[in-house]
Amino acid sequence: MKKQILYLVTLTALLITPLAFAGSGASVDLKANIPFDFVVGNKSMPAGEYTIRKSSTPGLVQLSNFEEKANVMVITQVVRNLKASKGSRLEFRRYGNQYFLGNIWTEGLQVSHEILVSRTERKAIDNAKFLAGHSVKPEIVAVDCQ
Repeated sequence: MKKQILYLVTLTALLITPLAFAGSGASVDLKANIPFDFVVGNKSMPAGEYTIRKSSTPGLVQLSNFEEKANVMVITQVVRNLKASKGSRLEFRRYGNQYFLGNIWTEGLQVSHEILVSRTERKAIDNAKFLAGHSVKPEIVAVDCQ
């Protein structure tokens, strides 16, 4: 019974999610050329040209690389800021040679979309901490969007 309910919930989510992105005025598309491989949540993504689409559903964001056929949807935390962003950009948290998408900023908006630390990123933090012998802070790497 539990499996059937889980199956129905999953199926419903898969059918409804594309509808959240279908409204032409509901989202703002950003484009970014990301020059390095990176991780979103627990999914590895290749370097390349990406379209970032924010859904009409608060906090839901889709990243697509059509050339590489890479696609991921991520639930973000919408964070209110005192000042509007002066430019659209993606911010990555870098540990060694690993990059993790951390924030999505859209020019003129007073909100950002923060991607929470995933299990994969926690492992990277632990590895960096072990190698350094003390706690480490990530380097923030920004990639401008159009």
